[in-house]
Amino acid sequence: MDFRLFKIIALVSCITVAPLLSAQSGKAARKYKWEIEIHGSGFLKDDANGGVKSTPPAGTSFATITPNVSSRAVSSFLFGDGNALINQVLVGQGLNPIPSLDGAILNNRFALERQSNIGVGLRVSRYIGRRIWLDWTNEYDFDYDHGSFEINV
Repeated sequence: MDFRLFKIIALVSCITVAPLLSAQSGKAARKYKWEIEIHGSGFLKDDANGGVKSTPPAGTSFATITPNVSSRAVSSFLFGDGNALINQVLVGQGLNPIPSLDGAILNNRFALERQSNIGVGLRVSRYIGRRIWLDWTNEYDFDYDHGSFEINV
């Protein structure tokens, strides 16, 4: 089956079924104190191997309150130009530099490539009062590429 045809069929199915379902009841009091939800999700990558591996460029320069000293605007002090700037300051103060995350970001396949996966989840809720409830959720993500198993609670 063509992937585009699959997307069209899924969209039409959602649009057709959604008006028939009711999200909330019109009753003021709850009939049941327990609620159980089972859900699933999935993502199939469709040739998503493109992209650019790079850290953010050096920011624009600005003057500081110290005469004849300028700095640059950065998005983070943990990677790229920001890490170089903060380490200059730390070493100048006699402190240890912060290790850069550049290598971990640029060499991490999971951060750079979209991965196919499927997930299932379970949620159990217990209503204590009209507006107070206890909620427990488990998510299981199965990674197609490596067969790994992950639990988030």
